[in-house]
Amino acid sequence: MRIFENIPDHKNIVGFYGAFYNHASKKMPHYEGLWVSTELYTGSSLKELINGQKQKSLPENTIAYICKEVLQGLSHLDKNKVIHHDLRPGNIMVASSGDIKIIDFTSATKGPRSHATSGAIPYMAPEVMANIGSNTVDYTTKADVWSLGISALEMAEGYYRKSDKFHFFISECLQKNPARRPSAEQLLSHPFISNIQNERGVKKLIKRHLQKCKGTAHSHYNSLH
Repeated sequence: MRIFENIPDHKNIVGFYGAFYNHASKKMPHYEGLWVSTELYTGSSLKELINGQKQKSLPENTIAYICKEVLQGLSHLDKNKVIHHDLRPGNIMVASSGDIKIIDFTSATKGPRSHATSGAIPYMAPEVMANIGSNTVDYTTKADVWSLGISALEMAEGYYRKSDKFHFFISECLQKNPARRPSAEQLLSHPFISNIQNERGVKKLIKRHLQKCKGTAHSHYNSLH
């Protein structure tokens, strides 16, 4: 929790306001534990947004915008030597304003390198997978870039015709050798990310998408218990 608390403010990282330990009554034991107060806003997770679409996928320009926002957040984490470890659509929030926020720093580690193996296995980078059971290999924030690549594929699933720029972006994110995998900062200059058309229109489209899945939209209050 101290890691999350000490991350400097950034528009693509959910804001931390405080934490407290709640001693619950016997009648409500599920309220026992550590509660974390974060930035309050309406919206949904990226996972909910994807599932709310008829084809279970998003338009390519929307994917590019979301990836750009996440990369900005990851670049900020990289500069502050924080590895998220559990980046996936369920931990990316889409605010009703169209803004994108990275949430849930439960598994995060502090330092330029880590050997932890926490996080969801389907989104786990090869170098992290190889470390399960041994904890002998260190890796960097580029592991989060791999997780973003898998998340981008999930956003695109269902759209059969994808641009060469999209395929190029995915191939860069999913370089098996982390030494060849670009950093989040480097990927912000990738043509798939840097050539987004009409970002204002994309945010309006996201708002319409959120209205379609308003049954799952919610105000975000993060708790750990």
